[in-house]
Amino acid sequence: DPGNPATGATGPALSSPVINNLLARLQGLTAEKPASPGRAIDDIRNALLAQARAEHGASAQLSPRDNDTMDLLGLLYRQIQAHMRSDGSAGELLTQLQLPVVRAAITDPGFFVRDEHPARELLNAVAESGAAWLGNEDIDNVLVQKLGQTVQKVVSEYNGDEQVFAAATEEIQAHYRNAAHKAEL
Repeated sequence: DPGNPATGATGPALSSPVINNLLARLQGLTAEKPASPGRAIDDIRNALLAQARAEHGASAQLSPRDNDTMDLLGLLYRQIQAHMRSDGSAGELLTQLQLPVVRAAITDPGFFVRDEHPARELLNAVAESGAAWLGNEDIDNVLVQKLGQTVQKVVSEYNGDEQVFAAATEEIQAHYRNAAHKAEL
């Protein structure tokens, strides 16, 4: 869409492989230095467009589909964050997951329609852990540490294989099962 105000450009849309390559580089930077806690999906879109325009010309823009994907992810993240404590570490972990999730959603057209998409399941697992904590006394520090390690592993290892998300979700669920089993004993 040449008149798309979200892109501010009038040139041809960048291809998915180019977008994925730019996002992978941004993800590599955040693997080295964690994302700022207040980062939003729009911040990723702006960084992506700035990098794309620096490398591919001032008219570089996202396709309407990729723009829509970014818009939907922004809505999804705002919805998730509305149900979480604002001072929780789960919110920071969700922010760190943004780039791998954006890459998964842009790469996989089924991201929003597949209820059991591994990236969405991981988002749910992290979000549910944060939503369950009502106060500082409710926080499971072992779980927080496990979540942090798992999220960092996804940020550093995700490169298009959704199995990385599935393995991370399984690690979190295994911790929940172990904690429930200890509670039963």
